[in-house]
Amino acid sequence: MKKHIAIFILISNFFIAQNQRFSYQYQFVKDTLNKKEITNELMNLDIVKEGSVFYSRDVYVSDSIMNAYFENQIKTTGSMNVDAKIMSQRKGSVKYKILKTYPDFKIFSSLNIGIDSYKVADDRKIVWKILPDQLKIGEFKAQKATTEFAGRQLGGLVFYGIAFSGRSLQISRLTGINCKA
Repeated sequence: MKKHIAIFILISNFFIAQNQRFSYQYQFVKDTLNKKEITNELMNLDIVKEGSVFYSRDVYVSDSIMNAYFENQIKTTGSMNVDAKIMSQRKGSVKYKILKTYPDFKIFSSLNIGIDSYKVADDRKIVWKILPDQLKIGEFKAQKATTEFAGRQLGGLVFYGIAFSGRSLQISRLTGINCKA
């Protein structure tokens, strides 16, 4: 009987849990004077009932390895020595996170500088123009959209029919799922 209850709880948690993770290859230019040098970084978008978080996978993995190193050092020696070698091995260029809360869809940027952590609200409005151009990718219909944000022209594809309310970076307030932004 206990075995059946444990299996029921496990299956219930699987169906009740609404956590989702999407991974993106994020391409960006670090130096606007050298636009030919494009940087790629793998980004994760984690979506839970309370909100979503968009962050660099490389930074997350690097920070996890560094934290494990420091915890092991504290456990074995009782103190922590910040080694320049381990700090120089940190990976990832996108050091900030984008947080969104549900159901109010407030957007925050989160950044750690040294030991200080900063969380800044971002209430800039984004107005998307849905273009008549449509295409089909797999079994999903997509439509092109454009906007201007932070002085840049952005374009994307909007997929309809996918129940999804999170967005990468500031690509938000656009119905459907947005990709190729």
